[in-house]
Amino acid sequence: MWGVDLHCCLSGVIGTVSARAFTTSNQLKTPAVRLMAGPDSSSSTTTVPSARVTIEPTHYEAKISFSLFKSASNNPQPATYYINLMQLNNCRKVSYTINSITISDITGASNLGRLTIYLFAVQTDTPTASTPIGSASLTNTSHGTISLLSSTQTIAASATYYIEIVGHAAPSAGTGSKTGFNLNIQCMSTHR
Repeated sequence: MWGVDLHCCLSGVIGTVSARAFTTSNQLKTPAVRLMAGPDSSSSTTTVPSARVTIEPTHYEAKISFSLFKSASNNPQPATYYINLMQLNNCRKVSYTINSITISDITGASNLGRLTIYLFAVQTDTPTASTPIGSASLTNTSHGTISLLSSTQTIAASATYYIEIVGHAAPSAGTGSKTGFNLNIQCMSTHR
């Protein structure tokens, strides 16, 4: 209907519907493009370093909390890699346009030396040496909303994208100090 999948990134609909129509629509709750926690996400963040990804029920937003390895002697600090932290899955047999991927609500930025968030079409073991679809860097002064994409991106039918991060702790960060942010996607169907 109108060439847009109403279950992908729909913020609201104004109108009147019958109970029967609502029941039918309500059965199609699964979003077409969704964020999923990857294997680098842990249910516990007591070990250092570790990361935790909490996916919101809509599957369009995730809350990420993580620690970075802290060395008492190295300066600059060594890098911590989370190479399969989250996945962005297109669960349908049509392509979708990702309008935006944004990072917001940054917490614990003072614990960062530098952090780079990458989006890849294929999972890598070397994000800093690979070519991403998009990336964004955070430092101890980062705030507001930061975009991961410079333009819209098409995700093919049944494709999976990977979100990886590489970070360095600030020299002043304590061992196990946490940093976090929210990641949000907005997309629409390219199927007409």
